[in-house]
Amino acid sequence: MKKLIAVSVVICVVLALTGCGDDNYQQGTKTSKGFESEFINIKFTLPDGYEMIPDKNLEDLMDDVTVYEMGAENPDNYNSVYLVVEKLSMITGLLSEEQYLEVLKTNLEQETAMKYTIKSDTTNVTIAGESYVKMSSTANVQGIEIRQDYIVKKIGRKMVCFIVTYSDDTKSDMDELLKCFKALD
Repeated sequence: MKKLIAVSVVICVVLALTGCGDDNYQQGTKTSKGFESEFINIKFTLPDGYEMIPDKNLEDLMDDVTVYEMGAENPDNYNSVYLVVEKLSMITGLLSEEQYLEVLKTNLEQETAMKYTIKSDTTNVTIAGESYVKMSSTANVQGIEIRQDYIVKKIGRKMVCFIVTYSDDTKSDMDELLKCFKALD
């Protein structure tokens, strides 16, 4: 009987530590003109001049931890937004949005293919009526300077992250693009 109780306790602890059943995550739905996610409580309507990133391209980026929910880009200037959901582990599940961005900052600064410079402070932004935390960076890609913003919100044991890429000249376009994300009705 003691063995049965011990095994039951171990199973409960393992399930709790792995986050099993801690949220109701389901991947959102993409169309050629937009995206919706009940888990994130968000919908996106593709604006003129932008194209949805094909599913195959998004699937190539995914792994056991990271789901690329959707992506959209402007083929004329390569501005883009990706919406990513990352499954947090037993350890990273304890991190706040700010701590998560600090880990991301360290990883980006160690990147050798692109030279990232991270803005030291984070800011709060609102997308679809929800509060997110934003970290801004610049990167040099083959002599071209780009901007990337990482905008995150923790939902249960998932980190929702918008990755927004643009140039100095197109910053206002990206602000407008983020307004295409609305709360579900």
